[in-house]
Amino acid sequence: PEALTRLSDAIEQFEGKTPHPPERLPEIAEAISGRTLVMDENAYGLEQAVMTFNGNDEAHVEQIIPSGVLGLTVGLDGVFRENVVQVPTFGALRIAAKGQWTYDNTFELTLRWVEQGDELRFRFIFDDDTFTLNLASFPIDGQGRVRVNGTVQE
Repeated sequence: PEALTRLSDAIEQFEGKTPHPPERLPEIAEAISGRTLVMDENAYGLEQAVMTFNGNDEAHVEQIIPSGVLGLTVGLDGVFRENVVQVPTFGALRIAAKGQWTYDNTFELTLRWVEQGDELRFRFIFDDDTFTLNLASFPIDGQGRVRVNGTVQE
């Protein structure tokens, strides 16, 4: 029974159901918080994003895509936050989101489509007022991995 309990706890942690204290936000988080991330033209049609970090266990991300704006609450404590967003071409979508700072200049964001289980993983690597976004899909659209460059603007 004890081993089963440990296994169950490990699975919940892996699936993002058990919170843990969020990591300390790096200096770059404050520097980019609330600023517009403008992306170069890319296969996903991602245009801009704004990430807001309030120093607690959640962040807010607004992602501008061709069909509208996705406003998402993102768990920074290892737990997905479920969001219901309206996308004109798809209707209401349930998207779970979590993120973490893996290095002082790298933020990883995972979006999971709740009904389908598909995921998009974003890795933002910041360097002053520029960034590189590495994006991988599992298996949403078969585009695989995409690299996008961009700038951080006011």
